[in-house]
Amino acid sequence: GLLCKTGRGYRVRAVTREDIAGAVEVRGVLEGLAARQAAERGLSAEARATLEDCLAEGDRLFANGQVLLEELERYQRMNMRFHRTIIEAS
Repeated sequence: GLLCKTGRGYRVRAVTREDIAGAVEVRGVLEGLAARQAAERGLSAEARATLEDCLAEGDRLFANGQVLLEELERYQRMNMRFHRTIIEAS
């Protein structure tokens, strides 16, 4: 469903705000389930340390109330590491 046929070719299907909102909602539910499972199973020392490191780095990045543009890539790496750790722990 990502491509639409157009005459002799294809084009990428348009993504609406509703599509994005729905995907974010589903991700939130799934990540909530992963966090609950990780909590029920218990975290390894390594996973706990990674999550604590991510939280500390997030606090530093948001110290002035927002992530600065020059720190956006650093935030994205930390955010991916945080979520990946929760999913792997589940």
